[in-house]
Amino acid sequence: MTVVPLAVRSVTALVTDATAALSLGNAQPWAFRCLRDAGVLRLRLYADPQRAFPHADPENRGLRLGAAGPRC
Repeated sequence: MTVVPLAVRSVTALVTDATAALSLGNAQPWAFRCLRDAGVLRLRLYADPQRAFPHADPENRGLRLGAAGPRC
């Protein structure tokens, strides 16, 4: 299998689109971290607790659901 490396511009565009995705309450409660090592690009997704709704969602269920999304 041949792996074609992604350009930094392409990765930036993908992450920009992902951060603007719809979420519960339109809070976009996530943060991405891009790691490059050994020629491999890994994106890590983290829930951002500062964007949670503590009064409307005290158990942060929406925060976890928003970050779960579909898997490839």
